[in-house]
Amino acid sequence: MKRMKKYFIPHKENDYKPHVMRKTSLAVISLLSVFVFFVAVLQTTILQKSNFLSAVIPQSLAVLANSDRGANNLQSLSYSPVLEAAAQEKANDMAAKGYFAHNSPEGITPWYWFSKVGYSYVYAGENLAVNFSDSADVNNAWMNSPGHRANILNDKFSEVGIATALGYYKGAATVFVVQMFGRPSISINPPVQVAAAPTPITSITESNETITSENVLSESQTENQTFIAVENPDVKEVEFSPESEEVSASWIQKALSSPNRMLNLSYLIIGLFVLISLLLMVFIEIKHQHPRNVLAAVGVLVLIVALAYIYRSFLLSEVIVL
Repeated sequence: MKRMKKYFIPHKENDYKPHVMRKTSLAVISLLSVFVFFVAVLQTTILQKSNFLSAVIPQSLAVLANSDRGANNLQSLSYSPVLEAAAQEKANDMAAKGYFAHNSPEGITPWYWFSKVGYSYVYAGENLAVNFSDSADVNNAWMNSPGHRANILNDKFSEVGIATALGYYKGAATVFVVQMFGRPSISINPPVQVAAAPTPITSITESNETITSENVLSESQTENQTFIAVENPDVKEVEFSPESEEVSASWIQKALSSPNRMLNLSYLIIGLFVLISLLLMVFIEIKHQHPRNVLAAVGVLVLIVALAYIYRSFLLSEVIVL
């Protein structure tokens, strides 16, 4: 109790200057704030320019999607390694060829990648994003887009798989993120052999009206230029996929895939600590003030706000979704 009083409460014995509000303590807090900033910058750089991303983002994004589904009273999605494999194939293809679209330049549709890894579905969907820097920002971008939100909150989907790939888009290095949804099925009709390059869709509408695809799976397809989802009429739904697993992410995965969120949380804690200490110093012994210490504390708060602004405005890429 005496130590708490010494460090936080102004009184005669500490010359009405709590130790935490002295210049040395405030200098340490300032250095800590700068250190947190550079850690976030380093973390973002590593995520954007190394394969480390693929180890932390899939489960984190799946957990965020299930959080949104839970908030809307929807059943959680299971995580499917098979869908993840399909998403990885699509992400690798975009990264290798430098395109960002649901259909490849050769006309290969998203459903080709499902079939390539052997995933038979009654319902399937795809969300795309580039310029990854924070898993929460990617999920927010999808949820702020009506089409992508519809995929995440589609009660017909029961599984999800997510993958990333490093590549170049419009001449700039970027991370391609692919989120694939599905509900597994068993075939009613004899299986169809998928060609290496299925016949491309002959027409796309800008509305949500249903159009007929002429690709090898004979699906009904809807597309509104922001998301894509299909229903396969030639299959029968199954209750579950034996390969799927419960979605979970450790706190380490969540922290590593969300540098922006961790920076904001760290600055919130540091800022509140400084602000509360400052208010205690100023108002408990209002007759005994130390203007230099007050200004120093205010300077620390300004530094925290400035660093957060610089990181958010100049170092984070704007997520693009499709």
